[in-house]
Parts: sequence; structure tokens; C-alpha cells
Amino acid sequence: MSRGQVVYVNDSTIFLRSRTKVDVGRDPLVEVRFFLDVVDETHQTCQAQPGSPDLPSEVLIHGHTGLFGGDLSAVPQPNQPLLRFRDPEGVRVTRDENNLQGCLPYGESYEGAAVLLNRGECTFLQKLVMAQAAGAIGVVVISDENLGINPSAEEEELLAAGDLSDVAILVLTAPDGNIITEMMDSDKIDGSGQLRMALQRPLEEDRGNGGKEKTKHILYLNGHPLLNTHLLV
Repeated sequence: MSRGQVVYVNDSTIFLRSRTKVDVGRDPLVEVRFFLDVVDETHQTCQAQPGSPDLPSEVLIHGHTGLFGGDLSAVPQPNQPLLRFRDPEGVRVTRDENNLQGCLPYGESYEGAAVLLNRGECTFLQKLVMAQAAGAIGVVVISDENLGINPSAEEEELLAAGDLSDVAILVLTAPDGNIITEMMDSDKIDGSGQLRMALQRPLEEDRGNGGKEKTKHILYLNGHPLLNTHLLV
């Protein structure tokens, strides 16, 4: 099979087996803007100007959503509280040098921030639970693979974890994660700003039926979504 072909699978049993209570209606990808904010001499916060051509001050990245926790792909509704991850002004991205995988209890509060983590040492669910306990709005996990991952968890594990509706998990591929890490490192060295991120509004082609999201059928193999696969059900 050559690259770029679209594969159609006409097997409803695959779809029925792959759907669970936690992943209904979720989009596997969201567009996220990462940007550097700096403080000028008058202590006014402003968006950073482009510096080195090898290091952008702003990037758009497709992040991979989790199948548990807050739904990053959901269209915000007027009568529902806004997921903190969706702050239109952007949220602060931080990192704990003593807990880079996020598997241990944090020694300080990260209220209102998203914690940047590396994949490994514990489950994605544990990373999110630990961040929630520290007051964070969620986690951004850098994968060690070039392929996207949509974290999932067993229903018993989710019940034991408690209410995770106010926090969310986002996974970046290794190449995209390297860009974000470099942006954070440059910000840390400069000392005059911070790394922030903001979810972009859903694309119009991803919305239908009067603004409601279309239901998407995603086939997963070994935990990876086949985004060029259509299920005929």
C-alpha cells in the first residue's frame, strides 16, 4: 500500500469494541498555540518578538487529547463552566525539575498552570492525578515517539482516581515536544518571561448540525489512532 491512501474498513464490530464510556465524541487532535510572553522595562506583559530563526517565539502544534479528564475537543457551551485549560488568554506552562515525569507528589503548588512532563515511569492517569493535587489545570506530556498517543485508562482506575473533569491531558510527539522544551529553556535562561499555551477554536469543518461537533469514528491499533481510516458503520 502506498503512502497517502485512505483505507475504508466496513466492519461495525471493530467500532463497537473500540468505543468506551470515556472516549465517546472526543476528537483525537486539537490545535494549540504555544508562545513566549516577556516583560518589558515598564513591567508590561507583551508577546515576545521573534528572536533566533531557529527558535520561534510562537508555534501552532497539533496536540493529542486524552480519553479521560476534561474534553479539550468539546465546543464550549454558554451555560457550562469553561475548562481552565481553555482560558482564551492562554495558560502558563511550567516544569518541575525534580519531578520531570510527574509521577511523584509535587513539593509546591502549580495553581492555574499546565505542567510540562516527560513520558515514562508511571501511567498518564497518575501524571494527571498528581498534577491535579498540586492545583494544576492539567499536564502536557512529551512522548518519546514520533507518533501521536491518545491516553486511555481502565474504568476501575478512573473510578479510583475521582473527579477529573476540571483537568486535562495533552500529549505532544517527540519532535513537537523538543520545540516546546527549547522554547521553555530559552525563556528560563532569559528570565524575563514565561511560556504560555492557548487552545485554538475548533475548525468550522469539524463542526456541524448547528454548531455541534460531528461524531468521529476513530480506529486505534496498539494505542495509536489511524487518522486516515474511515469506519463504515
